[in-house]
Amino acid sequence: VAPAPLVVAAAAACLEGERPSEAVFAQAARLCAAAARPISDLRGSAAFRHELVAVLARRALAGACARAEQLPI
Repeated sequence: VAPAPLVVAAAAACLEGERPSEAVFAQAARLCAAAARPISDLRGSAAFRHELVAVLARRALAGACARAEQLPI
């Protein structure tokens, strides 16, 4: 939703020390969406892009967690 990636320190801090769960992922995703400053244009509104950030952040966290669980110990 922007020309450059954005690191959201608050989202990272909310994940630290927590066990993976949908609730933790959802909170981190909300923080990511709140930090985004998208524009509205012909391809989508700012509200749509805020929701997109939340959905994609939640999916990325769940996917990373699933991959990490498959690593050999």
